Amino acid sequence: MNCGSKYTFVQDDEEEELVLDNNIFFQGAQQPQQQQQQQQQQQQQQQQQQQQQQQPRGFFGNIFGRSQTTSAPSPMSPAPGINGASPTPLKARVKKATTNVLVVNLGTVAKESSIQTGDGYFCKKCNCGFSNINALKEITLSDGKKHPNIPTNGGFDGYKTWKCEFCNEENEIIIDKEEIPTTNIIDYILESEPIGDVDNNNNNNNNNKTKEEKEKEEKEKNEKDHSFVIFCIDISGSMEVTQSVNNLSIPSSLVSSMSIHNEPEPLEKPLLTKVNYVSRLQCVQIGLLHQIESIAEKYPNKRVGIVTFNDKVTLVGDGSTEPVIISDRSKLLDLSQLVEEGGLLSMTNPISKTKNSLLEKVKALRGNGSTALGSAVATCVGITSGGSRGSQIIICTDGQSNMGLGATEAPEKQQMVFEQIAHMAQRNGTSISVLTIKGTDTKLEVIGKLANNTGGEVNIMDPINLNDGFKEILSLPTLATNVSVKLFLHYGLYVNDYNNSTTTTTTTTTTTTTTKNNNNNTAKSYVERIIGNVNQDTTISFEYGVKSSKLIDKSLKSIPFQLQIFYTTLTGKKCVRMITQTQEITTNSDLAEEHANIEALGINMVQTSSKIAQTGDYEQSRAKNCAHAGLMQKIMLKKKQSARTDSDELDSMSNYMQQAQDIETQLSHTVSIEKSFSSSEDRLKSRQQNRDDATANMIYNMSNMNSAKSKKKFI
Repeated sequence: MNCGSKYTFVQDDEEEELVLDNNIFFQGAQQPQQQQQQQQQQQQQQQQQQQQQQQPRGFFGNIFGRSQTTSAPSPMSPAPGINGASPTPLKARVKKATTNVLVVNLGTVAKESSIQTGDGYFCKKCNCGFSNINALKEITLSDGKKHPNIPTNGGFDGYKTWKCEFCNEENEIIIDKEEIPTTNIIDYILESEPIGDVDNNNNNNNNNKTKEEKEKEEKEKNEKDHSFVIFCIDISGSMEVTQSVNNLSIPSSLVSSMSIHNEPEPLEKPLLTKVNYVSRLQCVQIGLLHQIESIAEKYPNKRVGIVTFNDKVTLVGDGSTEPVIISDRSKLLDLSQLVEEGGLLSMTNPISKTKNSLLEKVKALRGNGSTALGSAVATCVGITSGGSRGSQIIICTDGQSNMGLGATEAPEKQQMVFEQIAHMAQRNGTSISVLTIKGTDTKLEVIGKLANNTGGEVNIMDPINLNDGFKEILSLPTLATNVSVKLFLHYGLYVNDYNNSTTTTTTTTTTTTTTKNNNNNTAKSYVERIIGNVNQDTTISFEYGVKSSKLIDKSLKSIPFQLQIFYTTLTGKKCVRMITQTQEITTNSDLAEEHANIEALGINMVQTSSKIAQTGDYEQSRAKNCAHAGLMQKIMLKKKQSARTDSDELDSMSNYMQQAQDIETQLSHTVSIEKSFSSSEDRLKSRQQNRDDATANMIYNMSNMNSAKSKKKFI
């Protein structure tokens, strides 16, 4: 676990009221294009505003309590209204941002930890695990670095009494010496892998191996990978739409000489042909040709197949057998039949044997008809249901599912269908990723749930760059499946669960006041999340607060945290990893901010704001985003003044401030053009059901923000 600071900040929660308008700009981020175009006009307005020192200029002035003549830069500057619209100020109350944040990279479950004997012991009151944390002189963090351990209250007396460090409950345990943990990160095996399977995918410790040994081990592991990769490809009529390119070289096998030169194709064609127009489907074909070759070279025993869809679903498979065509309208609407049909498809041959036939199938693809997307995905899930855990389904489409299973005419039913398909894939250890075409409307808010619920990726791509999209998805193989986590805190703390956020929003003509339903005294000191499949980049964040400072003994020097990660390896072994660590306490916010972790705070800021936005509460999302951005800018300002920053930290700060700016720009624009609603419930529902693809893509990616994603652009 990475903490937002070296210290837990112990103080009762405070709220602040922020003034939001449509012109918020975070320093450290690039200005939106609309703002850049009007920058010269704005300079004169800024000079006038600087003279009005007694009048606040947006919420950041309230946060820092300084006038506009101070030499320190403000984190936010006003900018021109979006599309020329005059800003409508909104007021929102939000919990004051602090450094009390935890961030966890779940991809670390693939790294070796100490396998603990016995079944483990758990507190009879709070259910946290026995860790013997107070007996440890040092703890290991997720990055492998070791730090001195600061003991907390409670602990094991060395005989049979364990006083829980989290809730002070006394537990009687009978434990052998070899069962007592000697490190703060331990694994318990809950269930061994099925007979015949060997765990070659997890817990390989490479720390002490040479480069050659690591490469050999990686190659051996790749050769033992028999999982599926199923490309689910839209071949509807719109996929034949072309775009202008400048002498783009594409494989000649994808170009018809007759259609270009009005003459028969020559007996011998060059490998590449330069074209000035290329279709969406041709771009997909180029990507598939490249990736099939790549998979065959690196993962020779993977099973790779294709399923296409238009007004029918065609199970091309691995190209070694005749395709199976599903065109019956009643069958295209039946989830169980579609899954069963996929399960019956024979795909036993590795890509090393089927590569050539599969490449020919790709070259022969042509587009026409409608878009039975839901039906096609269901058959893909059926194909992977009988295969290895860690299989991947990659969807590429340019349109809405307008026939068959999950057609667009019934939004609630459509969403339910795709969530059901996602649940089936998640249960089988299969991830589903979605690539859509830039400039099209695919109802990404709905089909994106396939990826969001299975650990897959979502992206909107320029057709020319589709190969990069396929490549990026395939570079993130699943490391563990059926992952869930439980986080335990000291009983004086509570954890916010924005995955199940419930907010109440009161709206007037010019003012919106948003508060979260949360009674700190009754809030829980633990949270449980179901994650599903994880890859090397999968990262989750938690934000916690103080129920009441009276519940935390003033004599305490540190507070404990424990994360339990339940997971299944790719060979079926079920484990729980228990990570326990302590953190020093301070009541001084300046000290906590002095030792802040910008990376952890940035990830939490973006994830939290995006998860709230998913519910449709854009006002609360913007307020949360602005509060955290203000804290981060305040911290960086202090670090710069004390010369305690380095280039990596500055880069990290810039990346996350840019993500925060993109959230603010997109949401404020959406709010500025939407119609009025009769109730807040109608507003939240409409925002979810009618969310455009650009906003959906941003929210899906930013709600899963991690270090790698922070360097990318999603709007």
